[in-house]
Amino acid sequence: MIKSDLSLNAFIFNFFSKRTFWVGFALFFTLRSIQLEAQNSVPKNEDEQRKIAEKYFEAEDYGQAYRYYSTLLANYPKEPKYNYRLGVCILFAGDERGD
Repeated sequence: MIKSDLSLNAFIFNFFSKRTFWVGFALFFTLRSIQLEAQNSVPKNEDEQRKIAEKYFEAEDYGQAYRYYSTLLANYPKEPKYNYRLGVCILFAGDERGD
């Protein structure tokens, strides 16, 4: 009786250990791919960010424009256009800013 209890316990332990491993493995790669996608969605250079920010600003989507102008202003704090447009975004975006 003791031998069968040990083998049953070992079976349960192995079953849940392997299952937990694969769930953790899948979760890791899912989260990693989401992280990489998020990194790729933000343009790296100033020209691309400026074009996207201007597109959102002209479309009066101030919440999205805020995201780009805040990054631009952080990198180029002496640029008056970025400062002005970020202020307009703050004024009109309200809760849409997502900071």
